[in-house]
Amino acid sequence: MDNKGAETGTDYSYDGFLSYTTRGDYRIARRIESFLESFHENLDEEHSSYRALHICRDGSDLRRHRKTQRSEEDTIWNLIESRLRQSANLIVLCSPESQGAKWVQQELEWYLENIGESSVYLVVTDGDPQIHPDTVFPAPILIREIHKRHIWYDLREWRGSKSDKIRDAEDEVVRLALDILNVDHPAQAAVAAVWRREASRRARRTAKLMMLGATVTTCAALIAAWQFWSARHNAKVATASAIMRIAAATIKDPLRAGLILRQIDPQVAPSEMLGLGIDILGNHIPEARLRSHTKAISDAIFTDDGNLISAGNDGQILMWPQDGTGNPKVLRESTQDPIIALQWSSKKEKLIAASQSGKVIFITNVSEFIFPRIVG
Repeated sequence: MDNKGAETGTDYSYDGFLSYTTRGDYRIARRIESFLESFHENLDEEHSSYRALHICRDGSDLRRHRKTQRSEEDTIWNLIESRLRQSANLIVLCSPESQGAKWVQQELEWYLENIGESSVYLVVTDGDPQIHPDTVFPAPILIREIHKRHIWYDLREWRGSKSDKIRDAEDEVVRLALDILNVDHPAQAAVAAVWRREASRRARRTAKLMMLGATVTTCAALIAAWQFWSARHNAKVATASAIMRIAAATIKDPLRAGLILRQIDPQVAPSEMLGLGIDILGNHIPEARLRSHTKAISDAIFTDDGNLISAGNDGQILMWPQDGTGNPKVLRESTQDPIIALQWSSKKEKLIAASQSGKVIFITNVSEFIFPRIVG
């Protein structure tokens, strides 16, 4: 026989008709169709003259027609029969599901009566055809004992079966393609080896592309992370610089300037911060602001109107006018529970104080204590 594969006869439009049941064999049928029709593309240049195979599968070749036809079984069968007449071979997927399938048996019966068993290829996808052939092969095959005369192709591996008795599925489907192409058996081993070599090369190429893709993705993720960190860092630096300018503008009010400067994140502190801090410490801080506390000041915070709110270890929270003179207004009386921190809420609607005992104190009426703004 011609090693290049005989051309499909002029009476046939397809090299093979796939007969199967969708329950169990649908995915394998699609895989076989794709493999056989692309087989010639996966060989080296020396074997590039092998022709393309054309496979008829009801899902891909009949669906377009079924939409425009009536749904009666005779109409469907007429369409299937016309495709069987145009197919040089019948590829039967044999499994426990297809063993009793009506359409598989009808397609087999017609093909055996009109074309002949020599053009029938048996592909086992599940079950044990050697011990229990009656649960795998359709009745027309069993009645004529075709399974005893024909070598069947073992694709059970594609349905997840694993055993020492199960053959390699890729080797089997390569053999099926070469048999349909009418390649001499002595030449099949060489072609199969070429296909294996090319398949290995394709797998390596795919693996390299996947590794390249993974590397590119990783690099992109690292660049994005670096850009995010850089943007965040730059934002912190810009904020620190702005706080520095505000603190420098209020240096004549050293207490306020110091509290403003305290808001700078030490990790992004500008180099000029140390010098500004020394200048602030060089200015006199009016003692009048601290007289009402009986113990050390623990924290202080400004209002938008320039009033200073201080908290101390005496438990008091006091509000001072802008110029630091006069008596403060008491937001919280002296207690045995020292205040250790002050913080505004997000919208400055509430003043939040934390005490040494672990309590959180909310002061909601701060605006009632605000001193009038001093102008000029």
